[in-house]
Amino acid sequence: MSTGETLSTLNFAQRAKLIRNTAVLNEDTCGSIVALQAEVSRLRSLLQISKSSGSAGVAQNESTSTTEEGCISSFRRRATKAENRASLLENEITEQKEVILTLKRKLNEAIMARKFKERRIEYFQRNEGELLKNHLLLVSDQINWLTVYRIHTVFNKPLMTMTISHCFKMK
Repeated sequence: MSTGETLSTLNFAQRAKLIRNTAVLNEDTCGSIVALQAEVSRLRSLLQISKSSGSAGVAQNESTSTTEEGCISSFRRRATKAENRASLLENEITEQKEVILTLKRKLNEAIMARKFKERRIEYFQRNEGELLKNHLLLVSDQINWLTVYRIHTVFNKPLMTMTISHCFKMK
């Protein structure tokens, strides 16, 4: 075992031991919809009470409208983000559907090619004996013709050679 690797590993472990992470919770300052609706209704009731009592509630009314505007703008930002995300997801779905259609087409082509090959194999298996017999007959005819041709060309009998070759062509 290498001492250099061991020291390197121990140094890394020492550095990793010193790492400290702090978790931070991301919170929405406006709260949930139900809580915000309850807050709005509570503030409206306070507003009505302050209107009935006079001008004492004017300062409170201004702070309420600022809080409501902040929450409304937060909801609008969330809605915009959600709409953007929805359009991105719709685009992804469209692309995935196109990929699926392409794959289905390729699968159908492969199935058709496989069926064609299976049919050809079945045909050759059924006709194997007959095809071999025909092939052997052709080969034996060619051997006979070549033998006769060689014999006649060796003995220099061109007239006979032409007659024999003419006879074999007629078969």
